[in-house]
Amino acid sequence: MIVFVISLALGLSSHAATQKSAEELYEVAYSSSGTMPERWSAMTLAIQTDKEVSEKEMQKALTHPEWFVRNAALVGLKESHPELAERAAFRLLSDKAMVVRVAAINALPNDLSTSKRELLWAELYQKYNFRKKQSLWVRGHIIEKLAQAPQKREYPNFTQSLSDSDDRVVNAAVEGLEKLLNRKMGSAAATLKEKKNLWLAWTRKNPNL
Repeated sequence: MIVFVISLALGLSSHAATQKSAEELYEVAYSSSGTMPERWSAMTLAIQTDKEVSEKEMQKALTHPEWFVRNAALVGLKESHPELAERAAFRLLSDKAMVVRVAAINALPNDLSTSKRELLWAELYQKYNFRKKQSLWVRGHIIEKLAQAPQKREYPNFTQSLSDSDDRVVNAAVEGLEKLLNRKMGSAAATLKEKKNLWLAWTRKNPNL
């Protein structure tokens, strides 16, 4: 759905949109008379055009009842206001719309502080990231973000994630361990299952770093 919305939005006349002021673009984004792609594009451009996004405007966008407006706000902040994007992203990690939660993960930098990384690890197991006990794809995005810059203290977390039922989570756990320990298990042609089993065997012999 995110790809669908973005691809449609990019197909709009960006020349006409960029002739509008941030205030005019916000007006288009919030207008119920526009189409979803038009409003999504208007919101991203509004935030990119707005040199100083106010707390009031950010609050309005991030709490808007329509998910694509919240999603567009995150995308716009990431592109032009990274200092605000991280703060906004943590506010929307528990958003009711999964596409917004994914956008929040993607808006976060890789070099997160330890305390913020702990919040992400907690999100990996939140009930709203499962449906009927089945892992939702947002969980893959969460641990993929964590695997970008793994910390030594997270060795038990990545080890535990090797036994997850979601292959995307397992794959990211393998990547995290590879970066953390600067080593790979199995050949280049090894399957995820083979790598997983090799890492499980290794971590059982090496429970602590």
